[in-house]
Amino acid sequence: MKRFNITNEEIAALFAQGLSTKQVAAELNVKQSFIERRKFQAKIKSIAKITLSEETKKKMSDIAKKRWKDNPDARPWIKRKSPPCEKVKDWLKSKNIPFVEELDPNVPGRNFSIDIAFPDKMIGLEINGNQHYNRDGTLAPYYAEREKLIESMGWTTYQLHYSVCYKIDKIAELIPTILESPIKKEFDYINYKKSPSAIERLNKYTFPTDEELLEMDKTIPRKKIAESLNIPIHILSNKFNLIKYGESFLEEKLKISDVDPNCRRKPRPKIRKANRPNKEMLLNLIGKVSISQIARQFKVSDNAIRKWCDEYGIPCRIGQEGFEDSPAWRHAAKPHLSKKTNLSKEELIELMMKFTKCQIAKQFNVCEETVNNWIRERGITFAHPHGYWQKIYARQGWEKRRAIK
Repeated sequence: MKRFNITNEEIAALFAQGLSTKQVAAELNVKQSFIERRKFQAKIKSIAKITLSEETKKKMSDIAKKRWKDNPDARPWIKRKSPPCEKVKDWLKSKNIPFVEELDPNVPGRNFSIDIAFPDKMIGLEINGNQHYNRDGTLAPYYAEREKLIESMGWTTYQLHYSVCYKIDKIAELIPTILESPIKKEFDYINYKKSPSAIERLNKYTFPTDEELLEMDKTIPRKKIAESLNIPIHILSNKFNLIKYGESFLEEKLKISDVDPNCRRKPRPKIRKANRPNKEMLLNLIGKVSISQIARQFKVSDNAIRKWCDEYGIPCRIGQEGFEDSPAWRHAAKPHLSKKTNLSKEELIELMMKFTKCQIAKQFNVCEETVNNWIRERGITFAHPHGYWQKIYARQGWEKRRAIK
Protein backbone atom coordinates (compact mmCIF):
# COMPACT_ATOMS: atom_id res chain seq x y z
CA MET A 1 0.00 0.00 0.00
CA LYS A 2 1.26 3.47 -0.86
CA ARG A 3 2.36 5.53 2.14
CA PHE A 4 2.18 9.31 2.35
CA ASN A 5 4.60 11.32 4.46
CA ILE A 6 1.95 13.90 5.27
CA THR A 7 1.47 14.91 8.89
CA ASN A 8 -1.82 15.92 10.47
CA GLU A 9 -0.28 19.33 11.24
CA GLU A 10 0.21 20.01 7.52
CA ILE A 11 -3.40 19.11 6.79
CA ALA A 12 -4.67 21.19 9.72
CA ALA A 13 -2.61 24.18 8.54
CA LEU A 14 -4.21 24.04 5.09
CA PHE A 15 -7.69 23.77 6.58
CA ALA A 16 -6.89 26.78 8.81
CA GLN A 17 -6.32 28.81 5.63
CA GLY A 18 -9.97 28.28 4.74
CA LEU A 19 -9.45 25.62 2.05
CA SER A 20 -12.06 22.96 1.39
CA THR A 21 -11.36 19.20 1.51
CA LYS A 22 -11.18 19.08 -2.27
CA GLN A 23 -8.71 21.98 -2.38
CA VAL A 24 -6.51 20.42 0.34
CA ALA A 25 -6.42 17.13 -1.59
CA ALA A 26 -5.38 18.96 -4.77
CA GLU A 27 -2.72 20.92 -2.88
CA LEU A 28 -1.15 17.75 -1.43
CA ASN A 29 -1.72 15.71 -4.63
CA VAL A 30 -3.67 12.94 -2.86
CA LYS A 31 -7.20 11.58 -3.06
CA GLN A 32 -10.04 13.40 -1.34
CA SER A 33 -10.98 10.24 0.57
CA PHE A 34 -7.49 10.18 2.13
CA ILE A 35 -7.92 13.75 3.44
CA GLU A 36 -11.42 13.00 4.75
CA ARG A 37 -10.14 9.91 6.59
CA ARG A 38 -7.23 11.78 8.19
CA LYS A 39 -9.51 14.69 9.02
CA PHE A 40 -11.89 12.33 10.85
CA GLN A 41 -9.12 10.45 12.68
CA ALA A 42 -7.32 13.60 13.87
CA LYS A 43 -10.58 15.53 14.49
CA ILE A 44 -9.43 18.42 12.31
CA LYS A 45 -11.98 21.20 11.90
CA SER A 46 -12.60 22.96 8.62
CA ILE A 47 -13.49 26.65 8.51
CA ALA A 48 -14.25 26.70 4.78
CA LYS A 49 -17.73 27.93 3.92
CA ILE A 50 -19.75 27.14 0.83
CA THR A 51 -20.23 30.42 -0.99
CA LEU A 52 -22.94 30.88 -3.57
CA SER A 53 -23.12 33.71 -6.05
CA GLU A 54 -25.94 36.24 -5.77
CA GLU A 55 -27.33 34.99 -9.08
CA THR A 56 -27.51 31.40 -7.76
CA LYS A 57 -29.13 32.54 -4.51
CA LYS A 58 -31.77 34.51 -6.41
CA LYS A 59 -32.47 31.58 -8.71
CA MET A 60 -32.93 29.20 -5.76
CA SER A 61 -35.16 31.73 -4.00
CA ASP A 62 -37.37 32.21 -7.08
CA ILE A 63 -37.79 28.44 -7.51
CA ALA A 64 -38.82 28.02 -3.86
CA LYS A 65 -41.25 30.97 -3.99
CA LYS A 66 -42.91 29.64 -7.15
CA ARG A 67 -43.28 26.16 -5.68
CA TRP A 68 -44.77 27.48 -2.43
CA LYS A 69 -47.14 29.73 -4.35
CA ASP A 70 -48.40 26.85 -6.52
CA ASN A 71 -48.53 24.43 -3.54
CA PRO A 72 -49.57 26.26 -0.35
CA ASP A 73 -49.77 22.96 1.56
CA ALA A 74 -46.11 22.19 0.80
CA ARG A 75 -44.81 25.21 2.71
CA PRO A 76 -42.48 23.92 5.46
CA TRP A 77 -43.84 26.24 8.16
CA ILE A 78 -47.34 24.81 7.52
CA LYS A 79 -46.26 21.16 7.51
CA ARG A 80 -44.54 21.42 10.89
CA LYS A 81 -46.97 21.37 13.80
CA SER A 82 -46.37 23.64 16.79
CA PRO A 83 -47.61 22.06 20.09
CA PRO A 84 -48.42 25.46 21.73
CA CYS A 85 -50.34 26.59 18.65
CA GLU A 86 -52.19 23.26 18.46
CA LYS A 87 -53.16 23.66 22.13
CA VAL A 88 -54.86 27.02 21.40
CA LYS A 89 -56.61 25.57 18.32
CA ASP A 90 -57.94 22.63 20.35
CA TRP A 91 -59.28 25.01 22.99
CA LEU A 92 -61.03 27.15 20.36
CA LYS A 93 -62.57 24.04 18.81
CA SER A 94 -63.81 22.88 22.21
CA LYS A 95 -65.60 26.25 22.62
CA ASN A 96 -67.06 26.05 19.06
CA ILE A 97 -65.36 29.31 18.05
CA PRO A 98 -64.87 29.39 14.26
CA PHE A 99 -61.39 30.21 12.92
CA VAL A 100 -59.12 29.40 9.98
CA GLU A 101 -55.70 27.77 10.29
CA GLU A 102 -52.69 29.08 8.35
CA LEU A 103 -54.62 31.65 6.31
CA ASP A 104 -52.78 33.51 3.55
CA PRO A 105 -53.30 37.29 4.07
CA ASN A 106 -52.62 37.89 0.34
CA VAL A 107 -49.62 40.18 0.76
CA PRO A 108 -48.35 40.86 -2.80
CA GLY A 109 -45.16 38.96 -3.59
CA ARG A 110 -44.97 37.23 -0.18
CA ASN A 111 -46.05 33.77 1.01
CA PHE A 112 -47.11 34.63 4.56
CA SER A 113 -49.64 32.68 6.59
CA ILE A 114 -51.39 33.62 9.86
CA ASP A 115 -51.40 30.90 12.51
CA ILE A 116 -54.99 31.48 13.72
CA ALA A 117 -57.16 33.86 11.69
CA PHE A 118 -60.65 35.33 12.04
CA PRO A 119 -61.15 36.56 8.44
CA ASP A 120 -64.55 38.18 8.98
CA LYS A 121 -63.05 40.48 11.61
CA MET A 122 -59.60 40.69 9.94
CA ILE A 123 -57.89 39.62 13.17
CA GLY A 124 -55.02 37.14 13.48
CA LEU A 125 -53.19 35.41 16.34
CA GLU A 126 -49.49 34.69 15.87
CA ILE A 127 -47.88 32.15 18.22
CA ASN A 128 -44.17 33.02 18.40
CA GLY A 129 -41.11 31.13 19.61
CA ASN A 130 -38.03 32.69 21.20
CA GLN A 131 -36.39 33.10 17.78
CA HIS A 132 -39.03 35.74 16.89
CA TYR A 133 -37.75 38.21 19.51
CA ASN A 134 -34.68 40.31 20.26
CA ARG A 135 -33.06 40.25 23.69
CA ASP A 136 -35.06 43.35 24.75
CA GLY A 137 -38.38 41.61 23.97
CA THR A 138 -39.14 43.44 20.71
CA LEU A 139 -39.84 41.56 17.49
CA ALA A 140 -36.81 40.63 15.40
CA PRO A 141 -36.39 42.75 12.22
CA TYR A 142 -37.82 40.17 9.81
CA TYR A 143 -40.92 39.51 11.95
CA ALA A 144 -41.45 43.22 12.64
CA GLU A 145 -41.44 43.89 8.87
CA ARG A 146 -43.76 40.91 8.34
CA GLU A 147 -46.23 42.30 10.91
CA LYS A 148 -46.23 45.73 9.19
CA LEU A 149 -46.89 44.17 5.77
CA ILE A 150 -49.80 42.08 7.08
CA GLU A 151 -51.32 45.04 8.93
CA SER A 152 -50.98 47.17 5.80
CA MET A 153 -53.57 44.82 4.23
CA GLY A 154 -56.10 45.83 6.93
CA TRP A 155 -55.37 43.06 9.44
CA THR A 156 -54.96 43.39 13.20
CA THR A 157 -52.44 40.91 14.63
CA TYR A 158 -51.79 39.83 18.21
CA GLN A 159 -48.25 38.55 18.83
CA LEU A 160 -48.31 35.90 21.59
CA HIS A 161 -45.29 34.21 23.12
CA TYR A 162 -45.66 30.42 23.11
CA SER A 163 -45.60 30.30 26.94
CA VAL A 164 -48.97 32.11 26.97
CA CYS A 165 -50.58 29.15 25.22
CA TYR A 166 -50.12 27.05 28.35
CA LYS A 167 -52.08 29.64 30.37
CA ILE A 168 -55.55 29.25 28.92
CA ASP A 169 -56.94 31.95 31.27
CA LYS A 170 -54.99 34.63 29.37
CA ILE A 171 -56.26 33.30 26.04
CA ALA A 172 -59.80 33.28 27.42
CA GLU A 173 -59.43 36.98 28.34
CA LEU A 174 -58.38 37.87 24.79
CA ILE A 175 -61.11 35.95 22.93
CA PRO A 176 -64.09 38.19 24.02
CA THR A 177 -62.21 41.21 22.61
CA ILE A 178 -61.90 39.41 19.27
CA LEU A 179 -65.53 38.21 19.21
CA GLU A 180 -66.87 41.70 20.07
CA SER A 181 -64.89 43.34 17.26
CA PRO A 182 -66.97 44.63 14.32
CA ILE A 183 -67.30 42.45 11.21
CA LYS A 184 -65.26 43.96 8.37
CA LYS A 185 -66.22 41.54 5.60
CA GLU A 186 -68.40 38.51 5.03
CA PHE A 187 -66.72 35.12 5.29
CA ASP A 188 -68.19 31.63 5.00
CA TYR A 189 -66.38 29.44 7.55
CA ILE A 190 -68.39 26.33 6.61
CA ASN A 191 -67.69 26.27 2.86
CA TYR A 192 -64.17 27.71 3.04
CA LYS A 193 -61.54 25.64 1.23
CA LYS A 194 -57.98 26.13 2.42
CA SER A 195 -56.45 25.55 -0.99
CA PRO A 196 -57.63 24.49 -4.45
CA SER A 197 -57.91 20.77 -5.11
CA ALA A 198 -55.34 18.93 -7.18
CA ILE A 199 -57.71 18.81 -10.16
CA GLU A 200 -58.35 22.57 -9.94
CA ARG A 201 -54.60 23.23 -9.98
CA LEU A 202 -54.18 21.08 -13.08
CA ASN A 203 -56.99 22.91 -14.87
CA LYS A 204 -54.96 26.15 -14.75
CA TYR A 205 -52.50 24.68 -17.28
CA THR A 206 -52.86 23.55 -20.89
CA PHE A 207 -51.69 20.00 -21.66
CA PRO A 208 -51.49 17.92 -24.85
CA THR A 209 -53.80 14.90 -25.12
CA ASP A 210 -53.23 11.98 -22.74
CA GLU A 211 -52.01 9.76 -25.58
CA GLU A 212 -49.45 12.36 -26.69
CA LEU A 213 -48.17 12.82 -23.14
CA LEU A 214 -47.72 9.08 -22.60
CA GLU A 215 -45.91 8.79 -25.94
CA MET A 216 -43.56 11.65 -25.00
CA ASP A 217 -42.92 10.03 -21.60
CA LYS A 218 -41.48 6.94 -23.30
CA THR A 219 -38.60 8.78 -25.00
CA ILE A 220 -38.18 12.20 -23.33
CA PRO A 221 -37.26 12.88 -19.67
CA ARG A 222 -40.08 14.52 -17.74
CA LYS A 223 -37.96 17.51 -16.83
CA LYS A 224 -37.51 18.33 -20.54
CA ILE A 225 -41.21 17.78 -21.20
CA ALA A 226 -42.04 20.25 -18.41
CA GLU A 227 -39.62 22.83 -19.84
CA SER A 228 -41.02 22.49 -23.37
CA LEU A 229 -44.60 22.91 -22.12
CA ASN A 230 -43.61 25.67 -19.64
CA ILE A 231 -45.22 23.72 -16.79
CA PRO A 232 -43.74 23.08 -13.29
CA ILE A 233 -42.37 19.55 -12.93
CA HIS A 234 -44.58 18.70 -9.92
CA ILE A 235 -47.70 19.74 -11.87
CA LEU A 236 -46.65 17.50 -14.76
CA SER A 237 -46.07 14.58 -12.34
CA ASN A 238 -49.60 15.08 -10.97
CA LYS A 239 -50.96 15.01 -14.53
CA PHE A 240 -49.27 11.65 -15.19
CA ASN A 241 -50.66 10.31 -11.88
CA LEU A 242 -54.12 11.47 -12.95
CA ILE A 243 -53.81 9.68 -16.32
CA LYS A 244 -52.50 6.42 -14.86
CA TYR A 245 -54.38 6.09 -11.54
CA GLY A 246 -57.41 8.43 -11.68
CA GLU A 247 -58.77 11.32 -9.63
CA SER A 248 -59.28 9.38 -6.39
CA PHE A 249 -55.60 8.44 -6.19
CA LEU A 250 -54.48 12.01 -6.93
CA GLU A 251 -56.66 13.51 -4.21
CA GLU A 252 -55.53 10.82 -1.75
CA LYS A 253 -51.86 11.41 -2.59
CA LEU A 254 -52.08 15.18 -2.03
CA LYS A 255 -54.13 15.07 1.16
CA ILE A 256 -52.78 17.20 3.99
CA SER A 257 -51.45 15.13 6.87
CA ASP A 258 -53.48 17.01 9.53
CA VAL A 259 -56.73 16.00 7.79
CA ASP A 260 -55.92 12.30 7.81
CA PRO A 261 -52.69 11.35 9.65
CA ASN A 262 -52.69 7.84 8.14
CA CYS A 263 -53.41 8.83 4.53
CA ARG A 264 -49.80 8.23 3.48
CA ARG A 265 -49.70 4.82 5.15
CA LYS A 266 -52.70 3.31 3.41
CA PRO A 267 -51.92 0.40 1.06
CA ARG A 268 -51.87 1.44 -2.60
CA PRO A 269 -51.86 -1.82 -4.57
CA LYS A 270 -52.31 -0.05 -7.93
CA ILE A 271 -48.79 1.39 -7.85
CA ARG A 272 -46.91 -1.57 -6.38
CA LYS A 273 -43.86 -2.59 -8.37
CA ALA A 274 -43.39 -5.97 -6.66
CA ASN A 275 -45.86 -8.88 -6.71
CA ARG A 276 -46.72 -9.33 -3.05
CA PRO A 277 -47.38 -12.93 -1.89
CA ASN A 278 -50.42 -13.79 0.22
CA LYS A 279 -50.15 -14.60 3.94
CA GLU A 280 -50.02 -18.40 3.51
CA MET A 281 -47.28 -18.21 0.89
CA LEU A 282 -45.21 -15.78 2.97
CA LEU A 283 -45.60 -17.89 6.12
CA ASN A 284 -44.50 -20.98 4.19
CA LEU A 285 -41.42 -19.19 2.82
CA ILE A 286 -40.38 -17.81 6.22
CA GLY A 287 -40.46 -21.35 7.60
CA LYS A 288 -37.93 -22.51 4.98
CA VAL A 289 -35.54 -19.66 4.12
CA SER A 290 -34.31 -16.43 5.68
CA ILE A 291 -35.90 -13.00 5.17
CA SER A 292 -32.90 -11.89 3.09
CA GLN A 293 -33.40 -14.79 0.67
CA ILE A 294 -37.14 -14.00 0.38
CA ALA A 295 -36.25 -10.37 -0.34
CA ARG A 296 -33.90 -11.42 -3.15
CA GLN A 297 -36.59 -13.68 -4.59
CA PHE A 298 -39.14 -10.83 -4.82
CA LYS A 299 -36.48 -8.18 -5.67
CA VAL A 300 -37.27 -5.97 -2.68
CA SER A 301 -35.45 -4.97 0.52
CA ASP A 302 -35.43 -6.91 3.80
CA ASN A 303 -37.51 -4.14 5.39
CA ALA A 304 -40.19 -4.56 2.73
CA ILE A 305 -40.57 -8.22 3.74
CA ARG A 306 -40.80 -7.22 7.41
CA LYS A 307 -43.52 -4.67 6.58
CA TRP A 308 -45.46 -7.35 4.72
CA CYS A 309 -45.18 -9.58 7.79
CA ASP A 310 -46.42 -6.72 10.01
CA GLU A 311 -49.48 -6.22 7.79
CA TYR A 312 -50.25 -9.95 7.83
CA GLY A 313 -49.68 -10.19 11.59
CA ILE A 314 -46.65 -12.51 11.27
CA PRO A 315 -44.08 -11.84 14.07
CA CYS A 316 -40.69 -11.50 12.37
CA ARG A 317 -38.76 -9.06 14.59
CA ILE A 318 -36.81 -9.84 17.76
CA GLY A 319 -38.84 -8.65 20.76
CA GLN A 320 -42.25 -8.98 19.10
CA GLU A 321 -44.87 -11.00 20.95
CA GLY A 322 -44.91 -14.57 19.68
CA PHE A 323 -41.64 -14.20 17.81
CA GLU A 324 -39.91 -17.15 19.52
CA ASP A 325 -42.76 -19.44 18.40
CA SER A 326 -42.74 -18.18 14.80
CA PRO A 327 -40.92 -19.84 11.86
CA ALA A 328 -38.68 -16.76 11.54
CA TRP A 329 -37.00 -17.46 14.89
CA ARG A 330 -34.52 -20.01 13.53
CA HIS A 331 -33.28 -17.64 10.80
CA ALA A 332 -33.51 -14.23 12.45
CA ALA A 333 -32.33 -15.00 15.98
CA LYS A 334 -29.97 -17.97 15.46
CA PRO A 335 -28.70 -17.98 11.87
CA HIS A 336 -25.65 -20.09 12.78
CA LEU A 337 -27.77 -23.08 13.92
CA SER A 338 -28.77 -24.06 10.35
CA LYS A 339 -28.05 -27.42 8.70
CA LYS A 340 -24.96 -25.97 7.06
CA THR A 341 -22.90 -26.23 10.28
CA ASN A 342 -22.23 -29.98 10.18
CA LEU A 343 -18.53 -29.28 9.69
CA SER A 344 -15.84 -30.43 12.08
CA LYS A 345 -13.09 -28.13 13.22
CA GLU A 346 -10.55 -29.89 10.98
CA GLU A 347 -12.82 -29.68 7.91
CA LEU A 348 -13.38 -25.96 8.46
CA ILE A 349 -9.63 -25.32 8.85
CA GLU A 350 -9.00 -27.25 5.64
CA LEU A 351 -11.56 -25.10 3.82
CA MET A 352 -9.97 -21.93 5.20
CA MET A 353 -6.58 -23.02 3.87
CA LYS A 354 -8.04 -23.22 0.35
CA PHE A 355 -10.68 -20.49 0.21
CA THR A 356 -11.53 -17.09 1.64
CA LYS A 357 -14.42 -16.60 4.07
CA CYS A 358 -16.46 -15.03 1.31
CA GLN A 359 -15.91 -18.05 -0.96
CA ILE A 360 -16.85 -20.46 1.86
CA ALA A 361 -20.03 -18.45 2.51
CA LYS A 362 -20.99 -18.70 -1.18
CA GLN A 363 -20.39 -22.47 -1.21
CA PHE A 364 -22.79 -23.00 1.72
CA ASN A 365 -25.25 -20.24 0.68
CA VAL A 366 -24.78 -18.25 3.89
CA CYS A 367 -23.41 -14.81 4.73
CA GLU A 368 -19.80 -14.13 5.73
CA GLU A 369 -20.83 -13.32 9.32
CA THR A 370 -22.24 -16.87 9.64
CA VAL A 371 -18.82 -18.28 8.69
CA ASN A 372 -17.28 -16.06 11.41
CA ASN A 373 -19.76 -17.57 13.90
CA TRP A 374 -18.67 -21.08 12.91
CA ILE A 375 -15.02 -20.12 13.44
CA ARG A 376 -15.73 -18.64 16.90
CA GLU A 377 -17.85 -21.64 17.98
CA ARG A 378 -15.02 -24.04 17.16
CA GLY A 379 -12.38 -21.91 18.87
CA ILE A 380 -10.31 -21.48 15.72
CA THR A 381 -7.63 -18.80 15.95
CA PHE A 382 -6.20 -18.91 12.48
CA ALA A 383 -3.74 -16.67 10.66
CA HIS A 384 -2.49 -17.40 7.16
CA PRO A 385 1.26 -17.23 6.47
CA HIS A 386 2.62 -14.11 4.80
CA GLY A 387 1.82 -13.99 1.08
CA TYR A 388 -0.81 -16.74 1.33
CA TRP A 389 -3.69 -14.72 -0.15
CA GLN A 390 -1.47 -13.39 -2.93
CA LYS A 391 -0.74 -16.98 -3.95
CA ILE A 392 -4.43 -17.91 -3.79
CA TYR A 393 -5.46 -14.93 -5.92
CA ALA A 394 -2.58 -15.55 -8.36
CA ARG A 395 -3.61 -19.17 -8.74
CA GLN A 396 -7.26 -18.19 -9.32
CA GLY A 397 -6.19 -15.65 -11.94
CA TRP A 398 -4.03 -18.28 -13.66
CA GLU A 399 -6.96 -20.76 -13.73
CA LYS A 400 -9.20 -18.08 -15.24
CA ARG A 401 -6.64 -17.31 -17.94
CA ARG A 402 -6.33 -21.00 -18.75
CA ALA A 403 -10.14 -21.31 -18.96
CA ILE A 404 -10.29 -18.35 -21.39
CA LYS A 405 -7.63 -19.95 -23.63
